[in-house]
Order: sequence, then structure tokens, then C-alpha cells
Amino acid sequence: MVNTKSNLVKAKLLIVISSDHYIRNYITTDAFKELKKDYNCSYLLSKEVKDSSHFSSDDNVRYYGFDQCIHSKHFKMFNLLMWHYRNKSKSFKFRIMRAYELNLLFPEHTNLFIRALKIIWRVLRWLKNKSALYLFSNRVVFPLYYKHLKKILVINPDIASLIEELRPALVLFPSSGYDPDGIDLVRACDKFKIPTLFLVDNWDNLSSKSVLWVKPTHIGVWGEQSVEHACEIQGFHINQVTCLGTPRFDEYFRVRDTCLNSHFDYKYILFVGTALAYDEAGALEKLNKIITENQGLFSGVKLVYRPHPWRHGADTIIGMNLEHVVVDPQLVDIYSRKDSLQRTQPVISYYPSLLQNAEFVIGGLTSMLIEALIFRKRFLALVYDDGKHLTSQHNAFKYYKHFEGLDTIEAISLCDNINKLEDSLIDVWRQRDNLDAEKVDGQRRYYYYDDSRIYGERLRDLCKDILA
Repeated sequence: MVNTKSNLVKAKLLIVISSDHYIRNYITTDAFKELKKDYNCSYLLSKEVKDSSHFSSDDNVRYYGFDQCIHSKHFKMFNLLMWHYRNKSKSFKFRIMRAYELNLLFPEHTNLFIRALKIIWRVLRWLKNKSALYLFSNRVVFPLYYKHLKKILVINPDIASLIEELRPALVLFPSSGYDPDGIDLVRACDKFKIPTLFLVDNWDNLSSKSVLWVKPTHIGVWGEQSVEHACEIQGFHINQVTCLGTPRFDEYFRVRDTCLNSHFDYKYILFVGTALAYDEAGALEKLNKIITENQGLFSGVKLVYRPHPWRHGADTIIGMNLEHVVVDPQLVDIYSRKDSLQRTQPVISYYPSLLQNAEFVIGGLTSMLIEALIFRKRFLALVYDDGKHLTSQHNAFKYYKHFEGLDTIEAISLCDNINKLEDSLIDVWRQRDNLDAEKVDGQRRYYYYDDSRIYGERLRDLCKDILA
């Protein structure tokens, strides 16, 4: 009997989803659609996942639980390794600075006696945490403590039993590089010689989180810069790393040369906020004043402010009456409330029009910078010291390794002094349409890869190579 594609048994792939964040980024974007044509795909979801509405009965979905106490120990391990290997990435040092910042600021109405007690408590806690960090990461204690942590970090029994039962040919795992579940997956799969593929979800994940103490067989990353981080920081061999990009940007490349209807009926400059706290309200107030004083140039132009969905800052423009600033309607309801935006998962389909129809983009350093470059937009990066936050963007630019080299990209302008903001804004406005599209794409590809294929096709081809 001659084998044909129809009568061959398809290899089994297991796709593990650990949070709703990956439902949005991989399931709603059909990242695995091409895989399903050639493989028998099933899913393993953490019980932490709340949104399973995108799966059908044919998707063969299983669930696993987890022990929160063991998860906490995993993060102790990640933090220990981040400090121990801090010389591998300056981003590690910055993350530690942030985590162990001594905050002695309190609301003005705080009772003096209560404030004094809290100061004492915070100082003692800070000293304890810093002492523990130095103690457990020194050359003598580290090997012993590391061995102890590995011993008590037992593999999640749900994951172990399901891997043993299902025996897939390959396991895929969207990852932030800071995932206890990913560590357990690799350890469980290694017992049965099952290859694993981590799909690195974001730009900074390999340079700013920690060092993976067990490594998957292969990883898919954003671009050549991430390949370098995988090899130099994480210790992968170059043959274990492939540029894939991310499925949530596929639509950008498909529509960037078409004409998309704008969400707004006026010209606008898009201001993108960051997750890290810095004085965005102060920047917007300054920009609003500049536009007011230069109406001959900016007549009818608005600033559309898009706060980061996971912003840590507490500043707000609510009540400031900035006539030329509007909060992006997609996030205005949540931003207007006093609670955090931490759990917001904005709909991805909203982004292409928002970016394409902006005159240019301004704000702090986030992945929106890459998204702006995909749409060949100029980006004015605010990297001055705001005088208020450790995480002010001048420190982000200084300490985050994945921001290295941005000052060499023609489409990016850096404003490192708030007193120069007016000149910078006017200069970028006047140069906003003066860009070489091919040069922008060429410079951007170092950070974010693309080719003639969609993400799903690149992923399918990589899986074939791994299983060959």
C-alpha cells in the first residue's frame, strides 16, 4: 500500500498555555492554524486561564493545576539567578534596583507616628531582603542554596503525569522567560526525550527577566538582537534559536500599505505610555502647552494619549483640562477610574488603524516603538530625567539592554532634556513624511524579523526542522 498524506498518522503536538495573555497573543491571532494542517494539535491550559471560549470540542483541551507555594519558590530561584548572573545583562541590575528600591514616600495625610513606624518597618525589610540577596548569591553559599532550591522545586505533578500520558512529539510553550510552568515542562519532557519549543513572547524577555536554569530544545525569538541575547545571556547555541517574530504583528504587515479608516476625525500625534512609572502627565502638560503656543504649525492637531495597559504609574491627566489631549477611547474608561490597568487585554485589531493614521508617535520606550517602525512612522522617544521616578525613561534607556542601538535608527529621535522638547517636537513634525521606507525596514529587522511568510508558516517550518 502506498502511503499518502491522507493516510499518514499525523505527529502529535502539545501546545501549553499558562495565562490569558497568551490566549490573546496566540489563540485569537490563529498562530497555530498552519500547524493544525500538518499535525495533530492538542492544548494544555493552566487553570489560571479564565478565557477558554476560543476553543472548540475538537481542540482536545486538558487542564493542569499548580501549587502557589512552589511557584513562589520558582520566583526565588529566578531572582537568585538574576542577581548571581547580573553581569550578563545590565537589565538584570536595573530590575534588581527596582525590586529593592527603598520607598519612603507616603500620602501627605499619613499620621506622623504611623509614618515613623512604617519607615522603620520598610527599612528593616529592605535590609533583610538585600542581605539575603548578597548572602545567597555569593560564591560560597550560591552553589549550596542553588542545589537546595532545585531539590525542593518538584515538577508539577499535573504536568508530569499529562506529559507521560500524552507523549507528544513536540511541546510548544509561549514564554516570558520567567515562567515556572515552562521550567517544569522542560524537566518533564526531558525524562521522555520529548523536544520542547519556547515561543518567546516579547522583545525584552531574554535580557531583562532572569536566566533559564533548564533550557528548552529550541526557542523562537523576535529578531537578530534576541538571537544574540539568547546565546550571550541565556547560553543557547545559535542552532537552537530561530527568528519567528510574534503573531500579534502579522496583521500589521498585511495592512500597512493599505488605507485604513481612522478612529478619529482629526490629525493626531500618538502618545504611547509605558508600563514603568514616569511622569507622563507632566510630559503631556508640556506638550499641550507647546501645541497651544504653535497653533500656526499644529492647527487642529490633537495628542491621542494611550496609557500602557499594564501601567505602574499613578499620575493622571484627569482634571488637568488639556485642550489638545484626548485619552485613547479604547482605554479611557479604565484610565478614568482610580484602579490599575494591570489586567487589561486590549483587542489587537484596534492597533493597525491607530498606528497607521498617526502623524508620528511619541512617548516612552516600549514595544510600541517597534510597532511604529513597522508602520514606518517616526518615533520621538522621551528619555529625559523626570526627577521623580527611578524608572524614569532616562534610566530605562540607560539600563535596558534591548534598547541598545536605538539611537542609530534614522526614524527614532531622542529627547534627553525636557527643555528641548519643543524643538524636538517641531523638528519631528516637519520631518514626519521624510523617511526611506526600505531603510526603516532594514534597520528595524535587527530588532524584529519579517519575511514573505506569516508567523504561522515560519512556526510550521521550524517545527518540521525540529522533528526532522
